[in-house]
Amino acid sequence: MTAEIEEGPVPVLHVRGELDLSTAPGLCGTVEQAASNRRVLIDLSDLSFCDSTGLRALVGAVREVEINGGRAALVVPPGGAMDRVLQLSGLGEFLHVAPSTDVALERLGA
Repeated sequence: MTAEIEEGPVPVLHVRGELDLSTAPGLCGTVEQAASNRRVLIDLSDLSFCDSTGLRALVGAVREVEINGGRAALVVPPGGAMDRVLQLSGLGEFLHVAPSTDVALERLGA
């Protein structure tokens, strides 16, 4: 997994590759860094795989942002593997999933 931060009024964290046991801790640290201004958009459009550890890391990272008074949104294109994982787990609502970057930024007030 790679995670790159695109700076802006709302930082966009582009996550690519596989999110699993070996990469989940790195995601949490990068989300924390990106959310320093209290808002972060996590773009999972190029995520090819996510196991239960990765899903737990996403939930934990979003929860940490919110505990600190921030807001997070995830971009998950409809019909992809990550969309299916979120539908099956029922976590789509909790994680504030949007189908595109524009919709996610709107939800974050950008």
